[in-house]
Amino acid sequence: MPQMDRNGVMKVLILGNGFDLDLGLKTRYSDFAKSTEWNELYKIMEWSDNGLGQHLFKEAKKEYWFDIEECLDAYVKNKEKNKDLSLADEDKFFLTSLKEKLASYLDSSVVWEDIKEDSLAGQLMNIDHQFNSFDAVYSFNYTDYDITYWHDSKYKPFLDKKYVHNYGRNLIIGIGEDGCSSKEYSFLKKVNQDLTSTNLLSDLTNADDVVFFGHSINKFDMSYFKRFFDICSQDMNRTPKRCLTFITKDEDSIRTIKENIAKTGIVMTELIQTNHVEFIMTDAYYLDFFQISEKEKIEKFLKSLQQ
Repeated sequence: MPQMDRNGVMKVLILGNGFDLDLGLKTRYSDFAKSTEWNELYKIMEWSDNGLGQHLFKEAKKEYWFDIEECLDAYVKNKEKNKDLSLADEDKFFLTSLKEKLASYLDSSVVWEDIKEDSLAGQLMNIDHQFNSFDAVYSFNYTDYDITYWHDSKYKPFLDKKYVHNYGRNLIIGIGEDGCSSKEYSFLKKVNQDLTSTNLLSDLTNADDVVFFGHSINKFDMSYFKRFFDICSQDMNRTPKRCLTFITKDEDSIRTIKENIAKTGIVMTELIQTNHVEFIMTDAYYLDFFQISEKEKIEKFLKSLQQ
């Protein structure tokens, strides 16, 4: 288990794609769907015989905000509903090819030299480098934070980081453990892919301060957090209260996080009463029309990382 900071408080940071987006990195699935690698993927596959490939192609053209995992979930539910499982092997091959092309896209298109150094995410990285603010960092992104660019930058990679969904060629893309019932499409479940073993649950449970930056706590990753939120809701006598900070874009994304947590049976009012829960909007960091209290909340948070 990581060592606690000098004040005896264990801090854990959870990174979602919103963290990379705040840095200015083009890591959306919709960015990938506009890339050369995406086009190359569709040139090498026999799309007339592949249902999953055609499904993703149509959804990427239709939606500005395109989420591959949402599309996988909808696709397999429709397949099982219609008892049409004949293309499972071909779909599995397509998913493997898609992962390889996504890895290639991230390697070639994530330009670290262009990151927004004055972003909230950039400030957090800079502070963590100076003060070693977090005892453990878990990334749910596919971004390689170890690349050589950081050697000449004040924005060094996090010292104790772990990749939950890996990076490079071994990406984990899929649905939750209860996302499908058929054996044929069970390869879509993240748990059936080559997951990295980590101490995520143990570190979360032992942490006094947990920061979620850019993670929507969506249903595909909820299996990683459900037990932790259960513990947080039931730990009524914990002194001092555990701090849970959710950094996300705006009010809409705050509501999404609350709804995603509530869908698992967690009562948000209990979670808030038994823990010190804070929601921080990155929009408040950039836009002037937000109330002073929202900006003060951000300043207080950044100062807390320096203690």
